[in-house]
Amino acid sequence: MMLLAGCAPEAPACNDPKVTSSILEMVGKAHDAHLKQYPSKSKDLASFTLETPTVTAYDDKLKLRSCKTTFVMQIQPDRVATMNEFITNPNPSLFGALAMLSGRRDALYPEVIRNEVLYLQQRNAVPLTQEPIRKSLAYQVQKEEGSNEYVASTNVDVDGSIQYLRVAAFTEQRAKSAAESKAQAAKEQQQKQTEIDRLAATGNWRRAVTIDGFKWEKDPEFCRRQDAFCFVGQADDLMGSVLYMIKAGPNTTDESREKTRSNLTAGARVCLIGLKKTSDAGVFAYSMWSTLRDDRGQLEDCRPGAAEAEAAAKVKGTVAQPVPSASTASTPAGPVAALAGTGPESVMSLITKYEACGDEAVCLHTGKGNTVWMQAGQMRRMDYALLDRAISSKTPVCLRELVRTEGKNFAAESLDSQC
Repeated sequence: MMLLAGCAPEAPACNDPKVTSSILEMVGKAHDAHLKQYPSKSKDLASFTLETPTVTAYDDKLKLRSCKTTFVMQIQPDRVATMNEFITNPNPSLFGALAMLSGRRDALYPEVIRNEVLYLQQRNAVPLTQEPIRKSLAYQVQKEEGSNEYVASTNVDVDGSIQYLRVAAFTEQRAKSAAESKAQAAKEQQQKQTEIDRLAATGNWRRAVTIDGFKWEKDPEFCRRQDAFCFVGQADDLMGSVLYMIKAGPNTTDESREKTRSNLTAGARVCLIGLKKTSDAGVFAYSMWSTLRDDRGQLEDCRPGAAEAEAAAKVKGTVAQPVPSASTASTPAGPVAALAGTGPESVMSLITKYEACGDEAVCLHTGKGNTVWMQAGQMRRMDYALLDRAISSKTPVCLRELVRTEGKNFAAESLDSQC
């Protein structure tokens, strides 16, 4: 009930604007009482009107007027569309599709709203229409004795209308949560992209990558067209699963590709150096790869601070500049020997680490700060095992047919434990 001010000697008429306004307010509050767990109010979800208020009785002694009307609730059109989407497809996933095929649709609706959805399905043809809901309503208006005030009172039965509002409120909250999640995901993706752009601009971006395989489902012929060696790998949640590629050198053959692939098996972890974005979405280029591990089994060239330490060492002149990639390196044949000015020889040397310089070259770094370039196609599994043992035990290996190419860069034909 509501207490209203007046000045007439009798209770106001049933269709008095103040009376009808107060009745509509009580109708809204009655529905709001059943929407407390939702941020929406009934007025946000639907419009309410009264149809033709009329008097049914009048008690002159009590100054009491009895009235009847029909309250009309009209769900807002956009809410109806959202409600239909939820009712017809409550769980847009494979699980939801299987549940609907098995006839277990009811289980897809959250328990908090399941009964209301079932009510709507039983009483309406789905999808819902925008037809208004009408309900009879009785109310009274009584003049307060000895006062200029009167009381308007009613008892609102919400059954048959609140079910619509609860479904509307639930779907609105669901849509709002989905929009917020989408906005948050877009923000996080933008942050990731900004971080990727920053790292790619450094020129020495490194990532430890787990190899998934060598076939890119999106475009199986991409790498062949690009004349590149590729694999699909996962680094972390910054990029997820993407394609990593390195351009093939002029002398790359199917045999050398296969030998390189034998050292980069699915499931293996590899450190990629010099990562850059490409013009193709989901494709990153790299200049070198390394599988060298420290005593704890971590990829040495991708450990925290490795890039900074290597850059500082280069400034001091203690580490030679590595060969950038196989596609730009010279092949260790006659022209290389001619550049050296002296004939090839075999030398015992301490190797501190090795890494891939493209898909057809392996660079060995010596304890004296030199870089020795070898053809990946000529490297055997036993050669990698020999290098791993020599590095861990800090014992020298024999570099056979060694020639100087330029500065502190050399090329060797093969490896051995002794010269």
